[in-house]
Amino acid sequence: MEENKELEINTASDHDPENIPETETVPEEETVPEFDILTDPDWIAYRKKLRGQFLKGLAAGIVLSGLVFVLARGYLTIPVGKDGTLTLKLPYYERMHGSGSGRLDHAEIDRKMDEIQKLIDKSYLYDADPATMTEGIFTGMIYGLAEDDYAIYYSKENFANEKKRLNGSYVGIGVAVTTDIKTNGLLVESVTYNSPAQEVGIMVGDVLLKANGTDLTAISSDEAISYVTGPEGTEVVLEVLRDGVTMEVTAVRRVISDTSVRTKLMPEDPRVGYISISGFTNITESEFYEAMDDLTQNRNAEGIVIDLRNNGGGDMNVALRMLDSILPDDLPLPEGAEDGTQAESGRTLLLSIEDKVGKKTEYFAEDGWHQSIPLAVIVNGRSASASEIFAGVLKDYGYPVIGTKTFGKGIVQSLYTLSDQSAVKFTTDQYILPDNSQIHGIGIDPTIPVEFQEFGGIEEKQVNYVSGEETPLEGDVQVEAAVRAIQDAFEAE
Repeated sequence: MEENKELEINTASDHDPENIPETETVPEEETVPEFDILTDPDWIAYRKKLRGQFLKGLAAGIVLSGLVFVLARGYLTIPVGKDGTLTLKLPYYERMHGSGSGRLDHAEIDRKMDEIQKLIDKSYLYDADPATMTEGIFTGMIYGLAEDDYAIYYSKENFANEKKRLNGSYVGIGVAVTTDIKTNGLLVESVTYNSPAQEVGIMVGDVLLKANGTDLTAISSDEAISYVTGPEGTEVVLEVLRDGVTMEVTAVRRVISDTSVRTKLMPEDPRVGYISISGFTNITESEFYEAMDDLTQNRNAEGIVIDLRNNGGGDMNVALRMLDSILPDDLPLPEGAEDGTQAESGRTLLLSIEDKVGKKTEYFAEDGWHQSIPLAVIVNGRSASASEIFAGVLKDYGYPVIGTKTFGKGIVQSLYTLSDQSAVKFTTDQYILPDNSQIHGIGIDPTIPVEFQEFGGIEEKQVNYVSGEETPLEGDVQVEAAVRAIQDAFEAE
């Protein structure tokens, strides 16, 4: 019944105008009052209110952002006068930027750099090159690592040339140098055969004092080298010190492709081969393998003398791989190593390096290959770094080392490429030999000490091809002692 009644009501509403629900009544059209949005007082007041609120919010945001920025930096810089600035430091500034944090004081750097820049802009007579000044800032930062004589910043161009040099080919004049203790200039340790340096008369023992007017004695050795090298075909005017007298020479830079390994058979005993290694670059490794194969397989050498005299070192990893090719993979640890190494039992430890927090990284022989013939190594006071690793490791495993105490450079420099292809290099680790000994500042004592004796006008600084030319082996007492050590090994077999 209820459904029928509701149906009747709905049906009636469809036909009876009097029963139309109130909600369906169409309202009468209202008249909206007209006003001018540009002149209406209420609308103008509302817009002013909105604009004022926006500006207040914007100002508050700027002030808040500035406050956060100042609080994060710990200081505020205020211009004072025409050229000066005042730096206000918050109470916690020293904890954030002080010397105790081990980080640079960026606030002071920014303030002083800005002060210097203003003075340059105002008073410097010449045109300042911002790019050169920027490179100088980076150079100065690395130069500030005062305890590290080997730290250097490489510009993009200099780093490209350094990579070529490490690969055994570079643009320069053809000299190997080290720092001269007396002058802080570049002491010439070797001259490449047929190089620009040899052509203009530069000799081993000369000291390079200036390059194109730049005082090489006032900068780090690696930075000084970057002034000697340069684009192919360009000239470099060098001030050279020799026997207390200075002279000036001009060399034209060109591509230098240096051979670091040379071989021969000993004339007095052709059973003994001789290998000269003047450096450890990326090409040295392959040259060494070829030399060993040539002497032992093609020329029937039964023992090898390896000459590392006047070898200033090079790539540590190259030296380690060459050692790996010589030593078996399963030698027991040398005496003295047990207390100081974490070497795994049954593996031939080649070297450990230790970083600033005492963390060690160990290198092992692992190539499955070794040389079974007698070997002897010759060193002197200019055998350094990678050459000391090579000689020291072989000494620890019982090979004879002939000559005099080595230089004593037992630290590692790591090279880091930066985002713009420039680079920095600085000391990161120290070497530890397999017997747990360190060599930095100490050197390696030979097992068979033999002092060099001049012969036929040949000085010690000339041997091992460092003068750019071959020197005779006959009459060289250190070579003769090494040959005798090999012959003794023959007799002991």
